[in-house]
Amino acid sequence: MKRGDPLVVVLAKMEMNGVKVDVDLLKDFSKELESQLQQKMGRIHLLAGEEFNINSPQQLARILFEKLKLPVVKKTKTGYSTDVDVLTRLSLQHELPQEVLGYRNLTKLKSTYVDSLPKLVHPETGRVHTSYNQTVTATGRLSSSDPNLQNIPVRAEEGSRIRQAFISEKGRKIASADYSQIELRILAHLSQDESLVEAFLKDEDVHARTASEIFGVSLDQVTPPMRREAKVINFGIIYGMSAYGLSQQLGVDPRSPRPTSTNTSENIRGFSVISRKAWRKQDRRVCHDASPAAPLFAGHPFPRHLHPAGGRENGGEHPSPRNGSGHHQGGHDSHPEAYRGRPVFHPDDHAGS
Repeated sequence: MKRGDPLVVVLAKMEMNGVKVDVDLLKDFSKELESQLQQKMGRIHLLAGEEFNINSPQQLARILFEKLKLPVVKKTKTGYSTDVDVLTRLSLQHELPQEVLGYRNLTKLKSTYVDSLPKLVHPETGRVHTSYNQTVTATGRLSSSDPNLQNIPVRAEEGSRIRQAFISEKGRKIASADYSQIELRILAHLSQDESLVEAFLKDEDVHARTASEIFGVSLDQVTPPMRREAKVINFGIIYGMSAYGLSQQLGVDPRSPRPTSTNTSENIRGFSVISRKAWRKQDRRVCHDASPAAPLFAGHPFPRHLHPAGGRENGGEHPSPRNGSGHHQGGHDSHPEAYRGRPVFHPDDHAGS
């Protein structure tokens, strides 16, 4: 049996079993959301000083840029852009864009999940049967489609309400398990950053500790919102997020004295910007020298779409797929060691293509 085939059997059973949904709960929640949308609509019209079609980009743009005289962030072929990035930036200057974002979010939740899920319940099983895909994402993770059950919001209260609609059969329970800060643990192993390794050896909550030091409070005073901000900052440092990118994630003005990926690393123990840059530079050097880079564990298919060094931007680097460890995927069906010294690009990889 080829690698991956055993999982196919498991996924097929999961698809056939499906997930039970509390249709009545969703119908009641739909009515609540409709009421909230009406309130949002009234608030937006009040802030605009007139009634208009909130779902019309052209009418919204007229209110924002012609009536309220807010700065134009970017334009499209048809006029002013009112996408989520634009509204997020404008929210720092006026309340109306923030209200529109909230209105859009509620509208999406209602149409995409609350109103749609009951229609997808199979009449014979009384369950929703999604499809699990093994070879769709570039990261190697599973994905879910028709419907996508992996993209249901969790942070907001509305998202939690939707998740409550997924229930177990009478006398049974739904169990949930997740790795604890797995990416940071792998990072600690790969980088051997002393303070990060020490934090995990002491079984500390890295995000909570970061929040404690950023906001100047004790660990027991760290709130969930504080921890979420610290989590964004931690991963922002790892992946090289700029101060502007971080401000967009946190919904703050990049010029404000809030913590950024630069000054935060100076105030907290952990994987600092200097450590991160040094590690990433070393990782890229190892990738080029080893050719190809091997994953932590053997067994992932070698990406066959890489081009010769120099054939891409950034010195020939290519954004190849990554496995769960965050490292580039390695050899074919044999051990990665077998490919050491072999060029990243090899004629045999494209034979017959």
